[in-house]
Amino acid sequence: MKRWMAVCGLIMVMILGFWAFIGDSQASEHDAYQTIEVKAGETLWSIARLYGDSNEDVRKTVDLIQEANHLDTAMIQPGQKLRVPIPSDEGGR
Repeated sequence: MKRWMAVCGLIMVMILGFWAFIGDSQASEHDAYQTIEVKAGETLWSIARLYGDSNEDVRKTVDLIQEANHLDTAMIQPGQKLRVPIPSDEGGR
């Protein structure tokens, strides 16, 4: 029984370590950000299309913007300042 608990504990530590590693690699993917001011009529989606990588799914850019700005929803207001990831030049390999 103790051996089983030790094996389960080791597996849990490995899983948590893997998740931490994956999270770090995804966070470092977009280290460069620019700050923009939301204009009237803009949505998170239109901003993601305008500033995002054209080779990337716009939904991923929306998610990155929401994470960078700690947004729970896609609702934004004119005049609001947002951190927007700057696409890397590696997209056109």
